[in-house]
Amino acid sequence: MRLKSISNTLYLLLLTASIVLIAGCTKKIGTEEPPELKLSTPGETVSTDAIEYSFDIVSGAGDYHVEIADDGQPALGKATLTGTRVKVELITQYTQVTVTDKSNRKADLLIVSSHPSIQIMNYLVSVLYGNFHKLTMDWGAGKYSIYRQSGDAAELSIDNNDQITIKPRKPGRAYFTIMDRRGTTNGISVIVEKGWDLTGKELSVTVEAGHYYTFPLKYGEGGWKITHRSSPLLHNPQTCVMPKDPEYREQDMLHVWIPEEVNEPLSLQLTDKAGNTATITIVAQKTSPD
Repeated sequence: MRLKSISNTLYLLLLTASIVLIAGCTKKIGTEEPPELKLSTPGETVSTDAIEYSFDIVSGAGDYHVEIADDGQPALGKATLTGTRVKVELITQYTQVTVTDKSNRKADLLIVSSHPSIQIMNYLVSVLYGNFHKLTMDWGAGKYSIYRQSGDAAELSIDNNDQITIKPRKPGRAYFTIMDRRGTTNGISVIVEKGWDLTGKELSVTVEAGHYYTFPLKYGEGGWKITHRSSPLLHNPQTCVMPKDPEYREQDMLHVWIPEEVNEPLSLQLTDKAGNTATITIVAQKTSPD
């Protein structure tokens, strides 16, 4: 009887140990966590002076996916994943990258680049009415194109040498978004100053004193000259006729400076190479104080 009791006790002990061992193994397998998603970068924000940046995925659950956040720009940078190595081609000053693994864990990285070709360099250009303006870009990778335009005060063209020509069409404003071959963009804001077309023998305008005005001379045969000035105030180097020039203006253009001290209507008489005459009368108003 004693031997049977010992055997039963030993059996129960062995059975209990087996159950504990099985339960322990089952718990370990069922709650194992995937490795943390880590990048080789020193932090969540990195700085560079290049237009490319590379880093490694140090650990994670695998099946990685890399995405660049849409920041509202016309084009996004390009991210290439080779194994666990990520290369990002930068086209903006700030690029947000997100790495995701198969367990849906995410790691975010902000790349800030100081490379001059992708810096924000928006332009503000003031253009005389009737006078073309030439502009050379000092950013980007070249092969520029017009991505977007708003306003019809001017038109913009880009030649094969990336030379930009702005042609004013009427006083007012226009805005152009310019893109280079890599997708980097910058803006050109154009202000076309006030001016008037001479299309007949007489033209009368009202202006503000203390400003510069232009008059494309679309009437007559060209070769215009000033033959009479009504006031000594118009005898200044800034009041003159600029001849037609295919590079800068489509016809002769009268430039007039109106001094602050003017207190009466002014007039200019002009004659072209064929003997046609024209008179421009200018009524100047004092500039209103702020």
